[in-house]
Parts: sequence; C-alpha cells; structure tokens
Amino acid sequence: MLRGARPAVALLLALLPLQPSLAQLAQRPEVLLVFDAQDPLSSLDARGIREALAEQRTPLIELPLAAGVELPAEVLEQHPVLLLAQRRLAAADVARVQAFVQAGGGLVVSGAAGLDLQPLLGLKNLRDLGRFPPDRPPLDELRFGLSHPVSTGSFWTGPISQVPPMPASELPVVPQLLYRLQWPAYTATVDGALVLARWRSSGSAWTVADVEPAVFAAAHGAGRAVYFGALPGAYADWNYPLGWRMPVQEAVSWVNTRAPQVQLGHWPQAKRAAYAFTADTERAPMRSVVPALLALFEQLGLQEFGTFFIVGQAGGDAGSQGAVENPAVVQAILDAGAELAGHGDVHSVFRGQDLPTQSTRLSSMRTLIESSRPQVPPVRGFRAPALLVDNTSWRAAAAAGLAYDSSDQDVWCECGLPWYTGEVWSLPPSAPMDYVLVDTFGLSGNEISVLMRDKAAYVASRRGLFNWVTHPWILGGYAINDPAGAPSRENLLPTVASVLAAARDDGGFWMQRLDRILDWWRQRELLSIDVITSDPFRVQLRVRNPGSQAVQDASLWLRLPLSEFPWAVELDGMERSTLTRPHGLGAATPFEVLVVPRIEAQSEVQVVLRLLRPDAVFASGFER
Repeated sequence: MLRGARPAVALLLALLPLQPSLAQLAQRPEVLLVFDAQDPLSSLDARGIREALAEQRTPLIELPLAAGVELPAEVLEQHPVLLLAQRRLAAADVARVQAFVQAGGGLVVSGAAGLDLQPLLGLKNLRDLGRFPPDRPPLDELRFGLSHPVSTGSFWTGPISQVPPMPASELPVVPQLLYRLQWPAYTATVDGALVLARWRSSGSAWTVADVEPAVFAAAHGAGRAVYFGALPGAYADWNYPLGWRMPVQEAVSWVNTRAPQVQLGHWPQAKRAAYAFTADTERAPMRSVVPALLALFEQLGLQEFGTFFIVGQAGGDAGSQGAVENPAVVQAILDAGAELAGHGDVHSVFRGQDLPTQSTRLSSMRTLIESSRPQVPPVRGFRAPALLVDNTSWRAAAAAGLAYDSSDQDVWCECGLPWYTGEVWSLPPSAPMDYVLVDTFGLSGNEISVLMRDKAAYVASRRGLFNWVTHPWILGGYAINDPAGAPSRENLLPTVASVLAAARDDGGFWMQRLDRILDWWRQRELLSIDVITSDPFRVQLRVRNPGSQAVQDASLWLRLPLSEFPWAVELDGMERSTLTRPHGLGAATPFEVLVVPRIEAQSEVQVVLRLLRPDAVFASGFER
C-alpha cells in the first residue's frame, strides 16, 4: 500500500474495533474557544478561560466571532471541546452544536451563551438573577456541594470542612473578590443536569442555605456538557490566580472524551503537590524549639527542609526578639540546610505604612539578619507579622531585593499556587494558623494532626502548594501571654512529627524549602507546549524551554482517550513508561504522567503519543 492511498486505508481502518470511533480520534487535541471580542462580558469570560488553561498549558485555539456570525464550516469536527464564553450562537449553529455533543463532543458554556442550548445542557427556565442594589448582599461565591470530577479542588468533605471546629472564613468556596455588584449570576431549573454548585453570599452566615443553582453538568448522547452561570472570578484582579481556574480546567477535562489531553505538571518528579513547613520565629522559645524541629526533620529523613521567618531584632510587640539576640539559632538553621527568611525588622505591622517606611524596614531586616552571623546567605523571602501586607509591601520588598512574600494567606480557594504580584512572587501560606487552632478552638494535638493532614490532602487534590504556617513558641507549648516562661500547654512537636511523617509516606508531596519551590516555579513558567502534528493514532508535541537554565524532572500529565488498544509514549524517539497518578475527585479517570528528565536551556524536546494497535497493523512500514 502506497503512502497517500487514503481510500483503501480508510476502508481497512473502518474494520478495526476501536472505541471511541476513528472519527473522534481524528480530532486535534486543541480545545476551541469562541467568544465575541466586541462584548465586554464575553471577552472577560474568554480571558478567564485563557488564563485557566494557560496555567496548565492546555492546547487552545481561539476564535473571536461577532454576534450573529455563524461558525466556520467543519470547525466543530476539528476539536474535541467547544467553549462558548458568554457568546450566544447564531440560529443556524444551534443544531450543529447539538449534533456535535450528541456525537461525543465536549461543551463548556458560560453565562448568556446557555440561553440557546438549554435542552443540551439539561436545563430550562435559564435566567439572570439580576444586579444587586446596595442594600442587598450580592451572590458573590460558589459553594460546590457534589462529589464530581468537575468539583475536584473546589469541594471537600474531610474533617477540616466541618463546623465546628473551623471558622466559616476557612471553609471551601470559590469567591469573587472585585466588582461584585456587576457580576452576572445566571441560574436555571434542572431538566436532567446535575447541580454541582450553588450561589451564596459571602455576607451571609455559613449556615444560611445556598440560594440558586450555579454550575451544572449533563450528558447528552455520547457527549458531555458543563454550564457555569458565570465564570467565578473572571472579573477580578488578573494578577491573582483565583480558585475559579480549577473548575474551568476540570470542566474542560471532564467533557473531553475524544482527543488526548496534555497538561504541564505543576511540580517536579510527577509530584501532586508541593509541601513547605514554615515557622514564624520571633520569641525566646526559638532557642529550644527550633533546634528540636531541625532534629525532627533529620529523624524523618527530610534533608535541607523548612523555612524559618525570623525577626531582625527585639522591638515592636512586647516580648519579641530575633536574629540579633539569637545568633546560635541562626547558625543552627544554616547548618541544617534550612532556609533563613525574614519576618520584619521588628515584629510589628507593615500594612498601611508608606513606601519609604516599608522599604527602609525591609532593608534593615535584611541587614540585621545577614549580619547576625558570618556568611549568612542573602535573605530572599519575607513574611509580614500577622500576615498583613498590601501592594506597597510588595513594592517595598522588591526595592529591598527580596524575591518573594509569603503573607497573603490562602483560605481554601483564593489561590493555591505561586503567583507574581507585579513586584515579587507570592507563595501563599495555607490556613489555618496554629494559634487559631490552639487558642481559639482549643484543639488537641491529635485533632490538629487530623486537620492539617486533611488540609494537605485537599491542597493535593488541587495540585497546589501546601505552606504550613507554624510558630515555634506555640509548638513548644508556651502560653500566648507568657511565651518566655515555662511551657504550660501541650507540646505539639509530636503533632508536627505525625503530620510530616504522613506527608513523607504519602509519596505525592514534594517537600522542600520555599526558596527552592519558587526557583522551580519560575523555571516552569517559561515552559510551553505546542502541538506539531496530529492524526487518528499519533499526536506529536514540542516542549520548549527558552530559559537560561536546564529544567530537571518536568512532567506532562496525560489523559488518553478510552480505547481497547493501549497508548505508548515516546520522548525524543525513545519509548518511555508513564506513572499513574490519581487526581482528587477524578481518581476514577487518573492521569498517566510522563517525567521529562531534563530540558536543556534554550532547547526543546519532542513527545509522541501513539496508539499501539494501528502501528502493529502497518508494521511493514507502509502507511503509518
């Protein structure tokens, strides 16, 4: 058979018992985003989708179309998933989209675009809840309430989601932070769809019932569809990677049953989450507790682990002290290979002070810490006392030569990954704080162990950064009003040991210092994925590294179409095995993960996904 003899090949391949069909497998892996560039809401939703998929490097093709313009012929058949961002369809396209999903295509729809597709989405009576007068709380949060792959990373039923003991501010929601009064809130009556999330108001008590359905999932024929009454967070500050990105990512993944899906892993070595232990070190008990923590890390086999945010010197809050008064603690941290970071020149609030004041204080912090012992490396990180920072703090941190801030706390769904503030990087600490658990809720060490292990599992479902915030004087059992006295409460070091041992034994956490987590993330942000070629049985990808350093152990997370024939993976022409990784609530459809050992600076590697059975049919070399 000669290459190019397509009719005969098509006839032969039609006899192969493949699932799904060859027509489905023939689609390229890029998803198609259709929006109206002239409509502000459609453009904003498109931007939200773009940001969400870019975070994972999901291949995306954009098609801006003015209202009323029909989709180009055959465009649907070329992509496995169609995303409609607040853009209503032309009348002639409604039946085409219905047939596309009926035949196995995936559909993700936001806002007004659902008005044309209610039966396909399993809905009826779709309506906008309207704008909210100043005296009425807006529906500005989504609360997911159903275990479903789309809900992964946004819904949780573990111990930490129970009330009591946790405060409502630390329970899982997907929040809208800005422009709440202008946020459209569509809802509908269910006609076959599942309700995944409901609207609620952040101003209401947690126990108040949710209002109207907000996110829906439905099956239609061989295809799947997800409807968002609005894309949560799509109208917020674009420098802030909000939790709404994950529902968008998971929706696209769930509806796509046709083409291979490729995502860039967040962490090296195919780890599901990054894990940092951080300690705000500002009181005298550091002299005994910090060495005990370092010894504990060594006993657990955690090498060069932990980040200690130490104050420069005594001052500010009564009883605080820092590196100047405790040079032996500084040396112990350095000798153990842990990171030494800053917690202020003195232990007092930064937020609200002007730029010159904050800049001077942070420069002074660095000088005090770096001169407290010989050969102290440059301080790269900062955490503000009481976690209180503002935009001025970030500008001041950059002016002081700092690389990152770890103050802007992640309370469940606001952010779970490093993000760039425009001045420095933010490595969000994970709620809840240890003294909140001890002094506000009176929890025992065993209860804290259960909650922190559960919170780490929740972060892992988001493939995020678990940044455990601790205070040595709390861990050592010292009272908040008398931290310099003898311990008077439960020693929580055994709790720390149990939590860290569980993370170590899990195997899915990359346990590392914050500065090295940042270094990895900055390298990862430079990587890109391009689709080179795609045919029914083979997808060729290119992973680029334009940076000045080689990237070690990057990973590609793959979801491959269901088929009775296995898929093989080649990396630069060599056969490679993959690792199976569960993913939160989507564990029933796990990822196959390929670890790329090394991508040299300013170079690329090529990856081929290949369906094995057709290659065997054409083993003679004719028509591959």
